[in-house]
Amino acid sequence: MLRYLSPFIRRRLRILNVASWAFHVCCFWILFSRLRHIAVQLELFGEGMGDIYWAIGAVIASALVFTAAFVYEIALRRQAAIRPLTQRQFVYSLHEEGFVSEEAGRSRNLYFWPAVERAERTENFILVFIDQAAAFPIPLRAFANDGHAAEFWQQLIVYRSAYAQ
Repeated sequence: MLRYLSPFIRRRLRILNVASWAFHVCCFWILFSRLRHIAVQLELFGEGMGDIYWAIGAVIASALVFTAAFVYEIALRRQAAIRPLTQRQFVYSLHEEGFVSEEAGRSRNLYFWPAVERAERTENFILVFIDQAAAFPIPLRAFANDGHAAEFWQQLIVYRSAYAQ
């Protein structure tokens, strides 16, 4: 799932996770180092157990840091999810191996020709169906002119028919 997040957000999540783990290790080291001496403290000090309070504080601080890290990660993921489709740019291309769908700098998916179920051309779109319910709509207005759209369509049909035989 991280590969769909921007590098900036992935970097912040990694830093957050490393800092959170380092803080947890320190807090639990404090806790266990203080709990090793609990019998001595109870014998000597009775009610004056300052180290135990430090250990309890470390556990509470660790829980708070974990909660803050979790909430911050949710906020970063929500920020990454708020990318309207109109602001995203997709590039579709045809290769001998298959149909390639790319989102500028984020992901690249290759669908081998056996996975491409069919292709249709409507008045405004070229539709490349991966299965019965999923299609990549390519608007004809995305091409420089009608000649480029016709060339793309012919190449798609050639590759598709070569697999079908």
